[in-house]
Amino acid sequence: MRRRAYKTCSTLVVLLLSGPAWAQVALKPSTKDLDGNDRYQLSLEPHRVGQGDDKIVSWRVQLIDPRRRYLGNYLVATKPPEPLSDQAQDRAWWLDPSPYAVVPLLARRVFKVESFYCVIQVEDYHKLSPESRLLDSMNVEVQLTQTDPRHN
Repeated sequence: MRRRAYKTCSTLVVLLLSGPAWAQVALKPSTKDLDGNDRYQLSLEPHRVGQGDDKIVSWRVQLIDPRRRYLGNYLVATKPPEPLSDQAQDRAWWLDPSPYAVVPLLARRVFKVESFYCVIQVEDYHKLSPESRLLDSMNVEVQLTQTDPRHN
């Protein structure tokens, strides 16, 4: 049986999502293995106010393996078919600006994914107005690294 090696170097992606155009964004870059095959797919998808309304309430971050979709989102501790809890380990993938969010929006999120780490950090954000819960813009940094970032 041939063992497949995966190349996971340190990768840094910085996203600046702003203005009306960002309401249409759904980013889905992929990470490739040594053979050039897609291995993981990262997506940032908006959670909207409602159907027909482009205003964004929050963002959901997913990291999946396209060949093993049954494993679900690697950024969620609880795996299907178990229901998600309201614990931080099951909600860290949700970038929610609400003051009542389980994980504060500006918190650094570190996920151990198989043989590497995924770090997500909202660097900055701006609301439509000070009293609004709706986002106008957000600057998100995503880093994939083989070293544990909590020890740096």
